[in-house]
Amino acid sequence: AALERRVRAIDAEMTDTATHRAVLATELAALEARSAAELAAAEAARAQELRTALAAHDARQAQLRAEKTRLEAERAELGMQIAAISTEKLEEAKAFEAQRRAAQQRLAATVAEHDATVASLEGALRRNAEERRLALAEMEAESRAYEARTLAQDAELAALRGDLDTARRQALATRLVGGVTVTKHGRKGVPHRRHVRCSRDLSKIEWARVGADA
Repeated sequence: AALERRVRAIDAEMTDTATHRAVLATELAALEARSAAELAAAEAARAQELRTALAAHDARQAQLRAEKTRLEAERAELGMQIAAISTEKLEEAKAFEAQRRAAQQRLAATVAEHDATVASLEGALRRNAEERRLALAEMEAESRAYEARTLAQDAELAALRGDLDTARRQALATRLVGGVTVTKHGRKGVPHRRHVRCSRDLSKIEWARVGADA
């Protein structure tokens, strides 16, 4: 853009210079058309000034044409570079588009796989939840049955302990009532054998000669 503006400025300046030169050339021609006697010293100086100005304009025109030629060559080179860059950018854009499409396809495949995995996991979770619920129900039933068996066993054990205690008390009472035969050493006399026992209500101790009736 800057190069284009510079070229347009040079073209405008060349046009202005050419116009100015044409005016100067017309004036010079008019002055030269007069006879030498008619030219005053001031007109001769003006003619010289016009020739100098025309020479300067010609030099400026040549400089501007050279600058324009250089700028046009530079513009052509920039155009080729831009074309090459545009081609490269186009190829890069095509490659990027292909990569983007491939990435979208991979993403779509990944999303589909993820959805399938999620669906499978949700199904497995539902099945596991149902299996866990059934297992918990079974465990609760077994726990209640175990508690019932434990209570029954505790009751049976308590009954057995009660029976055992009763049997032990009865056996002890029988032994106490049956008594034992011992040798009694009194303060006087010789030792003698006696039968020692408890009364039937276990409230007192009794003894008698061995072989005597209760």
